[in-house]
Amino acid sequence: MLKNLSRTLGILIMVCLPGSILPAQCLVAPPAPACTGTEPLATDGETLTSGSKWFYGSSATFNSYTMSGGTLIICGKLTIDKLTFNTGTLYVLPGAQFTIGSGFGTTFQLQGGCYVYNYGTITSQVSIALDNAHVSALNPNVFINASDSSMLDVPYNWFVINNPYSWLVINGKCNSHGIITDVLSSAGSVCLGNKSQTYQAVLINNSKNAYVVPSGTACVSVSQHSYLCASVTASVGLNACLSNTHITDSSCMVSKGLSNAWGSAQVMKNCATCAALSLLPIRYIPPAPRNNTFTPFVWPNPFASRFFISLPAADRNAVISITDAYGGNVQPLYTGRSTNTIEIWIDARARPGIYFVQMNTSGEAFVQKLVKQ
Repeated sequence: MLKNLSRTLGILIMVCLPGSILPAQCLVAPPAPACTGTEPLATDGETLTSGSKWFYGSSATFNSYTMSGGTLIICGKLTIDKLTFNTGTLYVLPGAQFTIGSGFGTTFQLQGGCYVYNYGTITSQVSIALDNAHVSALNPNVFINASDSSMLDVPYNWFVINNPYSWLVINGKCNSHGIITDVLSSAGSVCLGNKSQTYQAVLINNSKNAYVVPSGTACVSVSQHSYLCASVTASVGLNACLSNTHITDSSCMVSKGLSNAWGSAQVMKNCATCAALSLLPIRYIPPAPRNNTFTPFVWPNPFASRFFISLPAADRNAVISITDAYGGNVQPLYTGRSTNTIEIWIDARARPGIYFVQMNTSGEAFVQKLVKQ
C-alpha cells in the first residue's frame, strides 16, 4: 500500500510541474523483487487481477496473458505471444529476457495505470504505445529501463507516447526503429539517464523539450531521418549522434516561424554510434548563425595538469565545462582568464586518459578532445 502510494505521489509531482520545468531526475524504478523459485507461478492464458505471480525456470512461450491488475515478475526467459496490458505492474529481473510477441497485431498498448520496470532485456516484435485511452494523472503509463545494463529492443518498430501522462525512462540501452513523441506528450516525457544510449533509425518529435537529461550526459543516435516539429531538448547533456546520411527535417517548425530544432542538444554529424563519440574530432552544430568564424584553440594536447584555451575577445565570457570519457563532470582546481586566453588546471592525480572540454560561446558550442598524460 505504501509503495503504491509513494509511486503515485512521485508521478503526481511530475504531472503537476509546469511544462517549462523539467524533472530534477528521471523516475526511479522500485527495487526488483526477489525470485527464489518458490513463489506462485504465472500460467499460460490466465488473467491477473491482484497479487503477484512469477515466471522462472527454463524458457517458455505463453499463447496469451492478461494483466488487469497485480504484478507479474519475470525471472527467466519468457515470450508472451498475445499480451493484454490493461493495468498493473511488470518486472523483468536482472538477467531475465522477456519477449512481447505479435499475436495481437502490430501494437502492444499500455492502457493506463501500467508500470514496466526492466532490469533485464525486453524485446518487442511489435510497436509499443503508451496509449491515451484510459490514462490520467492517477493512472499514468510508466516504462523504465531501470539499470545501466537494461536493454529495450524494439527492432523495426516504433515506441509511441501520445498523452501528457506517460513517461519513458532510458537507462542502459534502447534500440528501436524510432521514438514518436506526439504533440500531446509532455516535456521530459523521454528521460535519459547518465551514459544511456538510445538508437533510432527515425526520430519524430512534436512536443517541446520532450527529451531531458537531468544529470550527466546521454546519447541519442539517429541513422536516417529526424522529423522535428518542436525543439527536442533544453538539456545540454544530450548528445545527438547523427550519421553521415542523416537528414533533419524541421520544415514544420519553419512554417510556424520557429527555429533551433535540436534545442540545447550537442549535435554531431558523421557520427556512427554513441560509442564513437569519444573517437571523433567533434565540432557541434551551432543553434544559431555566428558572424565570427573563429574556432577556439586548446593547447597543449596531450597535457599533464594545465592547458589553455584561446578565444576571440568577444567570447571572453565563454562558459567552459570539462567531462571525462565516462560523462562525469570534472571540477577545475583553478581557472584564470586574460583578454583572450583561459588557463585551466585540473588535479594532477586525475586519471590519465581522454577528457572533453566544452565551450559555449556567442550562441555556438564547441568541444575539444584532450588527452591527459
